[in-house]
Amino acid sequence: MHFASRPKLVISLEPGLLVGQVVRGVRVVRSQQASLGVSDWSSVWENELESLDGALERLVARLGIPPQTEAQVICEAPDSMTEFQSISARQSEAITAARLAVAERMSMSVDSPCIAVHPLARAKGEDGRPMTQVIVTAIEETTLEHIYRWVERAGLCCGGCVPASAVMLERVAARLKADSSRDCLHVLHVGRCRSVVGSGSENGIQLLRTFEVGVAHLVEAVVRASQLAESGKATPLNFEKAQAILFESGLPTPEAEFGEGCGLEARTVLPLLQPVLQRISVEVKQSFRRVARSRRLSEIPITLTGPGALIERLGQCLSNMVDMEVHAAATRSEVVSAEETWVASSRSSLVLRTTRHEAERAGSQLRRAAIAGAIATSMLVGGQALLQTQTMGQLHAAIDAQSSTLAEVRAFRSLCEQASSTSQSIETARSIVADFVGEQPDWSAAITEVALAARDRVILTDLRADIESGRSAMLLSGTADASEKAEESPLSDFLESLRSSPFVEDVEVVSRRLIEIDDQALYQFRVNVELIGMRDSLVHGEVFP
Repeated sequence: MHFASRPKLVISLEPGLLVGQVVRGVRVVRSQQASLGVSDWSSVWENELESLDGALERLVARLGIPPQTEAQVICEAPDSMTEFQSISARQSEAITAARLAVAERMSMSVDSPCIAVHPLARAKGEDGRPMTQVIVTAIEETTLEHIYRWVERAGLCCGGCVPASAVMLERVAARLKADSSRDCLHVLHVGRCRSVVGSGSENGIQLLRTFEVGVAHLVEAVVRASQLAESGKATPLNFEKAQAILFESGLPTPEAEFGEGCGLEARTVLPLLQPVLQRISVEVKQSFRRVARSRRLSEIPITLTGPGALIERLGQCLSNMVDMEVHAAATRSEVVSAEETWVASSRSSLVLRTTRHEAERAGSQLRRAAIAGAIATSMLVGGQALLQTQTMGQLHAAIDAQSSTLAEVRAFRSLCEQASSTSQSIETARSIVADFVGEQPDWSAAITEVALAARDRVILTDLRADIESGRSAMLLSGTADASEKAEESPLSDFLESLRSSPFVEDVEVVSRRLIEIDDQALYQFRVNVELIGMRDSLVHGEVFP
């Protein structure tokens, strides 16, 4: 029997773009995107994403997913942090150390679900010592709660959030690990809004960091160029049109028209693209100097991956600027966005959740475990019932085979059933009697204990039994010698004897006063003796077989 997996929605939120991907298993079955057209992105977060409610609701409607579908969000919140760390410790200790460092930096609890640590692999440090390499990421819980509320307002069930930088670092790390057999691999992944530089070898990952420059910044430069062009020479472009031209035409070449039909010239676009390209080249140079050691930068080949690799002449332009060999990746899997490839291999260890959701999730897991246990128990009982049915069938067949003794067997079975019914009736009656009588003390033994404790030094004038609220007690009244010539106080001896009795739970002196009768000093006392109750079947065990 085949059960189709439930669909899950992965929402990618970036400045100016909202993407929704419906995932079933590890395959994207539907995808939709919407341009947000938001110029002031910081105000979106300040307003707790409420301005994006309509865009998300329309995206969900176009995807046609049912209400309460689980959705995970990939975004870069303003107060998020993501780092690659190499720690000289075993994996469990390294994870704890990374969580402690982030918790202290962001003023969180070390076990907060708003912190995630994803172990990558073991590596060797420069001194040859083993290292554990991890990606650690976190988002302030208040901001994470805003993301949850935004998803829930669209009728979905939020399953957590992953910072976009963490997704990119994990994807580039996976690329470096996959080619660890090589002498050394250097990668520049240019994503939509961010980029990652990475370097790895058989000794592990030497470099993995992200910076906030990507394809979107190049596209925005083209949009500004169209707006600043001389009147009548170029048509102002929106983001989508500028992006399409950039991917179709590549980076402009001097003295050439940029984009067929839009009227833009290379000399208008290049000055605005230059700061973006300069920022990428500076980040690349500074990063790879750390791993170059004795090698010159020109000897380090760099593989350009991500959507930026689809922009013609970007690799050549960066090669000229950094004096390093930069070549674009050849396979499609290396030029798609990190978010797209992450969907198929989503790492649950990178997912951040709120404390509220984590508590609800733990309760849900407990309920599922209870249901699974009930199902397993039902299957076990059903199996036992089936086995018993088969056994009974075999017995019936044997009985039918012995036709000469069938009547005797039936009579014997009838007697057994009657005996079983009678036994059950006796047990039922016994249970009713026991419940009616309840727990009672052994009154006879208790009174005997009182008499033995009193002896001839304590005179009892009154003994009353009291049963109230399921507790049994005796109220004793009497007198005891109080003269100084007595070596031990008869009353104290009497009370101590009662307390040591196995039938007595507690002894409480209700009242005691000194009186004189016929020139003899006496204590007149009242004592409450609480007795130990027991089931009637234990008190009168000899009645039952």
